[in-house]
Amino acid sequence: MTLGSAAPRISVIIATFNRAALLARALESLMSQSLAGGLFEIVVVDDGSADETAEIARGFSAGPPVRYVRQPNGGVAAARNRGLDLARAPILLFMDDDDIAERDLLAEHLKTHARHPAPSIAVLGHTAIADEARAAPFMSFLAESDGYLFSYGCIRHGALLDYRFFWGGRVSCKRSLLLQQPGGFDPRFRFGWEDVELAYRLRIAGLKVLYNEKARSAMIRAVSLPEHWRRAELLGQAGWCFSRKHPDDEVRALVQAQDVARRWSELARRVPLIMKSALDLDRMAAARLAQGLGLDAAMKTLLHRGYRMSLDAARLRGAHQASVSAG
Repeated sequence: MTLGSAAPRISVIIATFNRAALLARALESLMSQSLAGGLFEIVVVDDGSADETAEIARGFSAGPPVRYVRQPNGGVAAARNRGLDLARAPILLFMDDDDIAERDLLAEHLKTHARHPAPSIAVLGHTAIADEARAAPFMSFLAESDGYLFSYGCIRHGALLDYRFFWGGRVSCKRSLLLQQPGGFDPRFRFGWEDVELAYRLRIAGLKVLYNEKARSAMIRAVSLPEHWRRAELLGQAGWCFSRKHPDDEVRALVQAQDVARRWSELARRVPLIMKSALDLDRMAAARLAQGLGLDAAMKTLLHRGYRMSLDAARLRGAHQASVSAG
């Protein structure tokens, strides 16, 4: 579509891969923002999808501009870098393709940046898990537990935070801040830690992250326990790479990359049983809920313990795999 002559105030960058139906809902939510359509643009970077992503993105011909570009699959860091190149606004918001924006999301990000104009101030919004996605026991666990998807329980509205809270998919920043680190996101991080690793490098520019819980979105994609095991493995692999690139104690603790070889040798034999037990508990809990039965406190405690143990094991396995590959 033909873009207006006036530059937008905020660019929404969405990296996407094979999630056409979810992307459609994300874009629909941006069409009804309280912020005037002429004040923002949407940049969709298709990271080599094989579904109807192109048709979905190009179908939004009315309303705020949607700029679509396709590239060979290169991972989320490479896709976000492409979005940075295309975005025209001085404020950039990274949004995930499986999130829907509440009506005031963009207005709240812009309002916060207006109150804090220093280039070093980024803004973290709040992403909840939508009711439709949290019906399954595992998704309910993710919604209630810090550290396995989001970690909002330890922060409060208005808090000024460090680089660890520069969470892609729900953070905005000034373009001028990213210019402090030419090249942007490190494309070697195909999934996981690419956002925080960039923020770690931006510390030299004085990066701080201000939390605005009123800038709200909701994740609408339900993930299964095995799917999240794979995500945890990838995070473990990326965390190991992060710790190798920036070998200091703070990073190693953040990504849980301390003593990987020893910890894995102590756990490896028990991992199949840990995974089987967690999956059995997950299926049992889902069956009870399907029959209209609740989960008592003891069952819920056992279930959540199983989830945590299996996710921690998957993450450690990923870190071990990366360490072996690196030699």
